[in-house]
Amino acid sequence: DRDCSGVVVFAKSKAANPGLADAFQNRKVKKLYVAVVADRVSPSALKVRLSATPVEVKLLLKKIRVGGIGRMQVVKKGGDVAITWVSREGALARAELI
Repeated sequence: DRDCSGVVVFAKSKAANPGLADAFQNRKVKKLYVAVVADRVSPSALKVRLSATPVEVKLLLKKIRVGGIGRMQVVKKGGDVAITWVSREGALARAELI
């Protein structure tokens, strides 16, 4: 998420903070990304055809170190399964991280 702009969530009070932290830690928070896309996308840029019907994309991700910073990278084996549902309607593409 580091390279994406978006919303930062803060608890409104100290009493609300534990519940908010729990929601993120226990993956109760839904992460949905919306992007404006060009009419023509290179076939090599995407591995899946985008349509209004959401498509499940499964990748293996592994944390690597780049310049002392931990980053996630797609790997062929030895990673954790990451599932994302992607769809597109007109110029808007949606990706929901599961």
